[in-house]
Amino acid sequence: MLNIYAHRTHWCGIKEIQNTLEGMGMAIPANFNLEVDIRFQHIHVTQGVSGEVIDKITPFISHDPMTKKENPFPLETMFARFSDEFIHRKLTIAFHLKEGWLSNENIKEMKRLLRVYNVLRFFFFGFKTNSQKERWAKEFGWEQIADEVETKKGKDTSKLVNEACKSKSKYTWVAELGGEMLQNRHWEKLRQNRKHIILVSPDVFSNDITKFKDVVILATEKIPLFDGICTDHPTLFNQYSNGIKQT
Repeated sequence: MLNIYAHRTHWCGIKEIQNTLEGMGMAIPANFNLEVDIRFQHIHVTQGVSGEVIDKITPFISHDPMTKKENPFPLETMFARFSDEFIHRKLTIAFHLKEGWLSNENIKEMKRLLRVYNVLRFFFFGFKTNSQKERWAKEFGWEQIADEVETKKGKDTSKLVNEACKSKSKYTWVAELGGEMLQNRHWEKLRQNRKHIILVSPDVFSNDITKFKDVVILATEKIPLFDGICTDHPTLFNQYSNGIKQT
């Protein structure tokens, strides 16, 4: 069964509900997994009875830097509202780390939140270096880390595929950028190494839903090339794939 990830939650082209609780409230009841962007911010918190104000690192859901207008909100707000649904529906969260990869403070707070809300199905991606990836793998385990393979001009795709295959990580996040497609030999190599492959749908880069029809066909083959798809239009993708299966 193909796993569908709602890119920046379920927003269907309406930018105002990207990475919002409203978008999550649409995605989760439909049994879509989530992809969300994570940034870290220091905030002032008032301690209970003492009233002491302390400085605390907090992960926020926000694609752009926190200084920009996006109405970011703490990850804990999402967990407080939806963690029971994540557990009940067995949904996975793909955390796209946008910054703060080597901060012990950031890692410690992410571990605390995941433990407190008993969120077990998740993985991280967005690392800029192997040392960043290894640091998070040491704390969370390689089964909750994703390698990234991007296809675009100037990228050595074969090298990225080889590195992903050698990696201990469970997931491979594939993004075909600039019209460059992953070659069949690359797909085969990733499959042979038993990676859980998630393809970023072309509509994420162009917002042109006609471009993911070919991806839908690949996803509904008897032995699909990938295990999951990340899309801006999860409901439409689901409808297309179900329609193809019925014909």
